[in-house]
Amino acid sequence: MPRLKNLDQTTLLRLYRIDRAIRGGEYPNCTTLAKQFDPPLSARTIARDIETLKKQFQAEIFYDPKRNGYYYAAGREPLLQELTFADGELLALLLIERLFTRADPQTRNIFTRVLNKIKMLTPDKTILSAENIGDLLSVDFKIPESENFGVYHTLLEALRRKVSTHILYADPQRDSPARFEFDPYHLRYNKADWYVAGYCHSTNKIRALAVANIKRIKLSGVNFRAAADFDPAVFFGRGWSYSRKEISAVKLRFAPQLAQWLGEKIWHPAQKTSTLPNGSLLLELPVEENSGVIDWILSFGGKVEVLEPRELREAVQREALAILKNTH
Repeated sequence: MPRLKNLDQTTLLRLYRIDRAIRGGEYPNCTTLAKQFDPPLSARTIARDIETLKKQFQAEIFYDPKRNGYYYAAGREPLLQELTFADGELLALLLIERLFTRADPQTRNIFTRVLNKIKMLTPDKTILSAENIGDLLSVDFKIPESENFGVYHTLLEALRRKVSTHILYADPQRDSPARFEFDPYHLRYNKADWYVAGYCHSTNKIRALAVANIKRIKLSGVNFRAAADFDPAVFFGRGWSYSRKEISAVKLRFAPQLAQWLGEKIWHPAQKTSTLPNGSLLLELPVEENSGVIDWILSFGGKVEVLEPRELREAVQREALAILKNTH
């Protein structure tokens, strides 16, 4: 394989398609090849690309004046190998394609362009289409509200360039939104929500923010250097809200009908589970902040009981009573 350091991705994809079209044996010429692109290219561009294939790839491409088209010398292997995928990789791509059909137009268009580039390099262009699987595959994935996608794009840009941000954040524990400078280190999808971890200049510590609560964000233009000891696996493995506020281990008892399903779940790397004589499940795990775990506990309704700590048990009781009061 020749060195491709002087060829950009767009040119390489174009060369691949030209190589495959000529190899197809239909004797295409510069004009017919140019029309295969969207938008159509000029015949002059195709002619330059064919020269590139001849010079950089030593391609034995010949022109047949009778057929008015190009052909390859017999017996030559493809110059650019087709991209193939394992079954698991194809499944991942199909899942991603399904997910992004529910995204906002800007994000969906970005993914579509990426997927189209992948399709150019696959033997079968239709293999990466969600339409092929029809109703056989579906996803239950929380897509953020469309108006919040600008926040995600800005966060990704800040992460890529390591640029600090100015954030307006609706903290559930405050009456009014807070403004502060934030250096984003890592974006993570966890338990049906997106979180961004980074250094908060207001609190002078690393914390995690729920992306859904970021109301406005803009780049500050100031570059930052992430803390050398920051490890996202360790940071996000500490609990629900990742705020570094230590509390006692949480102990929960779940009804028997949930025992098997919950027993197979990993909610925290340090969790402990045991099955009680009546078939119910005892789950113990460390949680740093009550606020995030309360909603999770309430999602199980009457099929869960908080055993410890007492503060969490009382907080769940207050929240449940408030729900009852608001339903009357």
